[in-house]
Amino acid sequence: MVDLMPHPLVAPEPGGLCWKRSDRRRPGRGAEAHRELVVLLGLSGRARYLMDGAVQELERGVLLWAFSGQAHVLLSDEPEFDMWVFLISDRVLPTGEGSALPPVAWHEEGGVAPRRLQDSALRELDGTAEVIRSEPCPVARRTGLRWWLYRAWGHWQAAAETATRRVHPAVERAARILRASPETALPELAREAGLSQSRLARVFKAEIGVSLVDFRTDQKLERVDSLMRTKRTTLTTAALDAGFGSYSQFFRVFQSRRGVSPRVFFRERA
Repeated sequence: MVDLMPHPLVAPEPGGLCWKRSDRRRPGRGAEAHRELVVLLGLSGRARYLMDGAVQELERGVLLWAFSGQAHVLLSDEPEFDMWVFLISDRVLPTGEGSALPPVAWHEEGGVAPRRLQDSALRELDGTAEVIRSEPCPVARRTGLRWWLYRAWGHWQAAAETATRRVHPAVERAARILRASPETALPELAREAGLSQSRLARVFKAEIGVSLVDFRTDQKLERVDSLMRTKRTTLTTAALDAGFGSYSQFFRVFQSRRGVSPRVFFRERA
């Protein structure tokens, strides 16, 4: 197994957890990679992830697996996007082959491709996940997690693969750098990605679907969200730490993207 630290939210019992993204938005720093198995099931809207150099579209009914140590980067998501997120440790699932359940660590580089489930399978998994989420008993929840994964794995095997798009290695590097450090200046980003700034901007827009500047701005706003939720800090400090040149620049961008002022936005979510 990849030598990674366990995810801090996964308690020893039941050894896993699940939630809807709309219930618990967790802006991440850098490419997410966990010791645990991560399973994402799209419910509404659309999001795009970068995994193993390919863009994966996640929308209603699409089941996406990220195995131990397999990094995944959220590139973009629509406002109405929602999904189930499952984090499952090796205390719940086996680490070897020969089981009806997926192993935590996949034995082939790149893991498995996402697949679109039938509507009946989506309804079943959605309903079962709701029951697991509300179950207070750790033993019952652990049993539910195993059952959900057993059914999800079976439905995935019966489904058809969805299309994936390979991206230029420089685009993947740039996305990972900005996810981890959105304050990175574009000339420095281009040097680290290995392309000229103008070519990187063209290729990024063509392959990801959003401009390099807009993607970088989105990562800065997510960083502000994270800082305001997890630290005792001011909006000005959070904006500067996220890479905005001034509070006035941050204010203009924030109000343009979200339709309200930063202070109103965070006061309503306090």
